[in-house]
Amino acid sequence: MITAHNAADTLPRVLASLAAQQGDAPVRQSTEVVIVDDRSEDGTTAAAQSSWSGYLTVVRVAVPPEGNFTARQAALDIGLEESRGNPIIVLDADAEAPPDLVERLTQALSDADVACAGVSYVPSSPSWKHVLLARLQTSDAAFYQLVCSALTDLGLASGMMFGAAAFTRQAATAVGGFRSCGLTLIED
Repeated sequence: MITAHNAADTLPRVLASLAAQQGDAPVRQSTEVVIVDDRSEDGTTAAAQSSWSGYLTVVRVAVPPEGNFTARQAALDIGLEESRGNPIIVLDADAEAPPDLVERLTQALSDADVACAGVSYVPSSPSWKHVLLARLQTSDAAFYQLVCSALTDLGLASGMMFGAAAFTRQAATAVGGFRSCGLTLIED
């Protein structure tokens, strides 16, 4: 599942990284991809449809959500409602998946209900500002994941990096989805 807002420039590369996943079955033919286009104005839906030849559902959100939660939380819940697969893997619309991402996250779920992994962020243009921003975002995500891992190892509550995350449908249902978390830091 990918939530996207004005991601026409990055989504083709992200979908190409999904198509290049290693494993037993080609991801394009065996994986459901759900993209929630959250009020994009740059052709995100068209970019998704032209970049993926496998099983693809694109849901377009036209109205901002109402309530005590973020637009990304609402988009994630819409993606949960639209998807049929289990487990569910969430990938940012600007996060390039390493070749073993799906396999590693799926394997991690054999021991837990949720898992996350590191990714590299894709610049939205070749300008030095966008390249620098993507590199800083990649470094920031790696640092955040390191801190969360250390907190977990100490038995303390931590967050979770949603650049590349996986969870079982049962876990998502048990907590009531993303809107049930209330207003929290979930950006895209």
